[in-house]
Amino acid sequence: MLLARPLRSVLFGLGGLVLLAACSSGDGREPVSVGGVAMTGIGPGLSVAEALASDLDGPLLVNGAIVIRDGETRLCELLLESFPPQCGGASLIVDGYDRSSASALSEEGGVAWSDGPVQVLGTIEGDHLVVATLSQ
Repeated sequence: MLLARPLRSVLFGLGGLVLLAACSSGDGREPVSVGGVAMTGIGPGLSVAEALASDLDGPLLVNGAIVIRDGETRLCELLLESFPPQCGGASLIVDGYDRSSASALSEEGGVAWSDGPVQVLGTIEGDHLVVATLSQ
C-alpha cells in the first residue's frame, strides 16, 4: 500500500531511524543536524533509486549496502557477485560516513562492504547522501 505523499514525508522525515554515526566528509559538505534529541528505531526507508528520485525535503532513511573503495563510500542498491563485491544498480556517494560505527564490514583487496543491508539517514544532494548527525 502506498502512503499519501504528506504522510510519507512525516513518516520518512520523523519516523523510525537507524543511524550510522557521522563525521565531516572533508570535502566542504557538512553533516545535517537533526535536532537535540537522540532518535533510534526502525522504519521501512527508501531504496537508493527512490531516494534519488524523491522530492521530499529533509533527511531520508535510505536502504542499501555499503561499499568502500579507494576512499570513497557508496550506498548501493545491489551488491554484484564479483569478489570483492561492487555496486550494482543505483548508488549514492555517502558523505560523513563513520566506518567505525559499522558493525559488519568484510574486507578484501582494499575494498570493504557491508555483510547485510544497512539504513543510512541523510539528505540527498545530487548523487551524494550527506549523513545526518544528532546534536546533543
